[in-house]
Amino acid sequence: MICPACGREVADGAALCPGCGASLRKDAEPGAPRRRDGEGLAPCPVCGDLGVPGAACEVCSQGEYGAPAQPAAPPSDGNAHVPRRLAADYEFVRHLGEGAQARVSLLRDRGGGGQVVLKRYHRLEAALDAAAAAKLRGAGLSEDESAEMGRHVLRVLDHNGSYGDNWELQEYCERGTLGDLLAAAPGGRLALERLKDVIGELGQALAFIHSLDIIHRDLKPSNVLVRTAEPLDLVLADFGTAKEQQLSHGRTSNVQGTYAYLPPEAYYGATGRALDWWALGMIAFEVCTGRHILSRGDGRLPSDMEIMHAVGEGSYRARLEEIDDERVRSLVEGLLLRDPESRWGGAQVLSWLDGHDPPVVRDAAPEQRGFATNWAFFVEGVAEPVATPEDLNRLLKGHWEHADALFVQMPDEFAAWLESDGAYAEIAKAARS
Repeated sequence: MICPACGREVADGAALCPGCGASLRKDAEPGAPRRRDGEGLAPCPVCGDLGVPGAACEVCSQGEYGAPAQPAAPPSDGNAHVPRRLAADYEFVRHLGEGAQARVSLLRDRGGGGQVVLKRYHRLEAALDAAAAAKLRGAGLSEDESAEMGRHVLRVLDHNGSYGDNWELQEYCERGTLGDLLAAAPGGRLALERLKDVIGELGQALAFIHSLDIIHRDLKPSNVLVRTAEPLDLVLADFGTAKEQQLSHGRTSNVQGTYAYLPPEAYYGATGRALDWWALGMIAFEVCTGRHILSRGDGRLPSDMEIMHAVGEGSYRARLEEIDDERVRSLVEGLLLRDPESRWGGAQVLSWLDGHDPPVVRDAAPEQRGFATNWAFFVEGVAEPVATPEDLNRLLKGHWEHADALFVQMPDEFAAWLESDGAYAEIAKAARS
């Protein structure tokens, strides 16, 4: 059936719409309160879909919205976790954890080759892109020049992407993540020389995957594993959102990755190598200051919508003054330029590491009218930028059938912007009600 409030297709018999929270009972009062901007919704612990807390998940039918993610207890026969193709060579050791995307187990090589990690995905779309997996498999294992280039990329030893049985076999890094390393460091920050190690190793990892036309798209401290702490040896991991770059197509169907580490163009569905270099800049600021550049005074990150606003306006740039070292400040500023064409990439980072000072083409001042790089109207899953009322008018005329989703979940700041212009004041007020 169809939700009368937001138009979303809902499973027959559902009491509440998982999209807007409206009651679907026949005796429900007209105009019942609805949720906007995801307020009040909760994720399914199995697949991550958002819905009304307490309701059964409509996507996977295995979880309950809002239920805590509980690591599944391994069966009495732990080797039941091991795919048939691997059973002859590996045995189950222990269960490492389980999240919304995958179950992770530790295996031992029966031939004495050490321990490895098995990551079995719950959903095909959460698994490593097949083309990317084929290119990454064995990275850093060969004896040619690419071995050194790829040594800071997590080794994907094997993978299977068939429907219903999606898994990766990876090297095991037992020392945790870069996020763990920062949390244990005094003040949550690392010394300048250690920062250079982080930038050098992650920069090399990005240069390597980009040479394979792969974009990571979710680079953050929790996706960087520590192979050894002394000397520091980091590896880029968790390629669940990574894709083989389609050079002829610069957009994806939705926003992929973690908002706190995404550049403004990612909100519009844009893809490209520049996304990963922006994330490296976010990490660099965090490593040298002990705080995320968008964090509040209490250290917590704002909401995704507030992050989009701050990144779109460029207000985060005032925080660059917190970096004492002038060269480090230049590095972070170059990596956090909003214009992807001007943003630093591999060549500039390598030059900086060699002691040079590449130029920083500073962003122009944020536009005074509207939120030029902040708002987007989703049309069939692709985000179209909205900088002026004229942009919105054009999109609404061409895609009126999608307008309801915008008004049901209209952010308050966006509504205020429309009201201030006058042309859409009545529509914006109606959306607020």
